[in-house]
Amino acid sequence: MKWLGYLFRWWLVVATGCGFPRPSPVSSADDGGGVDGTSACPANQPLRCDGDNLVRCNSDGTAEVMEACPLGCSSTARRCNDVAPSNGLASYLDMSNSEPDVDLGLMATINTDNGTVVVDGKSVTVRSALVAQASAPTILVFILHSLTSENVTITGNNAFAVVSNGDIAIGGVFAASANLNTPGAWQIQ
Repeated sequence: MKWLGYLFRWWLVVATGCGFPRPSPVSSADDGGGVDGTSACPANQPLRCDGDNLVRCNSDGTAEVMEACPLGCSSTARRCNDVAPSNGLASYLDMSNSEPDVDLGLMATINTDNGTVVVDGKSVTVRSALVAQASAPTILVFILHSLTSENVTITGNNAFAVVSNGDIAIGGVFAASANLNTPGAWQIQ
């Protein structure tokens, strides 16, 4: 009977040692964290880089989760590296993750002056914004998750840009130059 008591205590010690890994403290009394420096991190708090992965607390702060960083991990900022587009388009790129996929069909026309899009003879709405520039043309920016197209003609006086969180697949001609009396998005004036 005595060996049964030892077996029970041994099992109890093993059972209490199991569980999810606790995140390491991310704050200390020195950096404004908890009084004793042992407070758990808030939900989704980034902890560290592990190669090209970002390690953060899970949604309830009880375990660590790993997120792959396609462009590498910034250990100084504790975040995944990100693309920083020029011409003031970064905020629009950040929005593109929640936008729909756009298919411009076999033949599409985009007018950069008013933002109209005609796909295979039918009017289509695509989220867009106009970005004014001090010493360059205004840009019509399409904000979308991904883009598939065949033949696209772009008309209008404004420049044209696409920000996408996903793939952009162009299977034909994407024409943005002026054509006779029709101005193009990349026409120099």
